[in-house]
Amino acid sequence: MNNSSTSNSDFSRFVKRFLVHALILMCLISCVFFLPLPGSYYFEIPRKTEYSKVSWVHDYLKPSDSWKNTVAFVGSSICLNGINDSLLNSWDSSGTSYVNLGITHSCFAMTDVLLEQMINEQNIKPKKVMLCFKGDAMNRNLHNLFPLAANPNQIIQSGLNGNTQVISSFLHHAAWNIHAATGIFKLADEKEELEFKSVYGFKPQKTIGLKEIEKSYQRNKAGSEANFNAIEAETNGQKLGIKSKLFLLQADIVQNIRFQRVSFERSARLLEKAGIPFDIIVYPNLVSARMGKPHVMADYIKRTFASIDFAKHRVIAVDDTCFANSRYYVDMNHLNPQGANQLTRFIYNTISAEQ
Repeated sequence: MNNSSTSNSDFSRFVKRFLVHALILMCLISCVFFLPLPGSYYFEIPRKTEYSKVSWVHDYLKPSDSWKNTVAFVGSSICLNGINDSLLNSWDSSGTSYVNLGITHSCFAMTDVLLEQMINEQNIKPKKVMLCFKGDAMNRNLHNLFPLAANPNQIIQSGLNGNTQVISSFLHHAAWNIHAATGIFKLADEKEELEFKSVYGFKPQKTIGLKEIEKSYQRNKAGSEANFNAIEAETNGQKLGIKSKLFLLQADIVQNIRFQRVSFERSARLLEKAGIPFDIIVYPNLVSARMGKPHVMADYIKRTFASIDFAKHRVIAVDDTCFANSRYYVDMNHLNPQGANQLTRFIYNTISAEQ
């Protein structure tokens, strides 16, 4: 027998066996992926980890008549550390209440999932929702807990909506389901002190020395200014070079930014369909504030998200000049407690003026 023919035959059998085993494995993983487990199981997992605010939010989203008079802030850690809802509730005597539902890390897809649970599953309709938007760029990638918070249909839909990390999301959700039976897979070492137990949703950042903030500013200044100038140029309709276009394409795919844009618009449509008023807050950024361009990202939002009716929904750019002072920050975006107080006062005055 020809050795070459024998080798080809063995290789062919190997490929067939591999494909059969891979198919069986995928079928088993798919069955695990679609296990109908209650949402309470998933949201209990991060309760004693750095992501414990997610569990707190899940507990908080219970139907109540009080939601009719509640303004809810949703978004990333910039919202979590920037809006002091205890102050808002102490200042307002009109009967309106406020809650900060911000969570650790950035991800519009995660916010969209939580809004779906609020509106579609719990039938909660707040008086108003304030959508958080970073002050320097679009959100990138996925929140680590998106595969945990999202149900199987939402994960599959995310792939159809352009989520380039959908396979990872699929496998992570299946792993959480395996954890239900084995208890082996863990998010992180659990620590009692990490559990978020506050009555209010605000979480203060630790204050950092001015010298450290200024050093960070000097490191980030050139790149951030170039970023803001590019955003401004694109917003104003200026043509981008091939290098800039390729960079943006890479960011859309590799960093999943296109999916984040889709998720943000989905949240807006969800709120619109439910008849819930909403506005968008562009949180302060030290670099743009010092450039005298706090409206750059607000203008970008108005140009990018054409499906949102901005005659009905304001884009609030935090243009108070105090945010050019590094004494209010812990990095270029996140505010320390003093900065959060300044931002909270600005937002309260803005909301009160509207009413």
